[in-house]
Amino acid sequence: MKTLPFFTLFLSCIAIFAEQAIAQSSYSLKSPDGRIEIRIRTAGQAGYDVILKGRAVLENSTLSLDVEHKTLGLQGKVTDAKTGSQDQVVEPVVHQKFAKIHDHYNELKLSMEGGYAVVFRAYNEGAAYRFETSLPQEKVKIYGEESGFNFAGNDIVYYPQEDSFYSHNERKYLPVHLSEIAATSLATLPAVVDVGDGPAPTLDQLAEHVRQHLARYKVPRELVLAPVRRAANGKLDYKDVRAAALRALNIPA
Repeated sequence: MKTLPFFTLFLSCIAIFAEQAIAQSSYSLKSPDGRIEIRIRTAGQAGYDVILKGRAVLENSTLSLDVEHKTLGLQGKVTDAKTGSQDQVVEPVVHQKFAKIHDHYNELKLSMEGGYAVVFRAYNEGAAYRFETSLPQEKVKIYGEESGFNFAGNDIVYYPQEDSFYSHNERKYLPVHLSEIAATSLATLPAVVDVGDGPAPTLDQLAEHVRQHLARYKVPRELVLAPVRRAANGKLDYKDVRAAALRALNIPA
């Protein structure tokens, strides 16, 4: 009878440790402005959700890396979890759209058994992850990578479908539902998914966006909406586009 309280306490401790172990297989990371949240799970197959202003955009998206036929991200055990943040201005050696880039994010680094880590970053503009390895071998061979983006809804995607890898990279962005894209489909440019977050931008907003990303002499004096036609080879018919713009502006050709 005297050992019962100790036994009960022992079982309670086991239950507490089990709950902590379960809790440590799930993590959350938010962007600096709090609009974007990444919910990460490491039990079994590593996966994550991306939440935008309380609404799921990606759900149960998976990731893995096949290194020397050992799958990183599968049945992984977290040995350490570190959070951090960065707010700096980067000046890339090769200039991109801007000579200076504002690099602002919150980060979660999950170190795993087996000499690797998965690093998640939440930016105000999006979410990202990468694998980091500290393997004993000097050289390793990567046999494959899984990066599955599982959207929460059957959203409209503007999909630049290609016929082959040989492309002029000027395909139409055809609006289709995600479910309508076949597993064998190929696109060589990024697809744009409309998750229905807010109204479409106005012409004034588009003009401001252009001013932020183009040199001053490249900024158009006025933006108009006009139908776009393609030539027989699939490329833009620039003469027709110019004529349509002039008609929209009531300017003689």
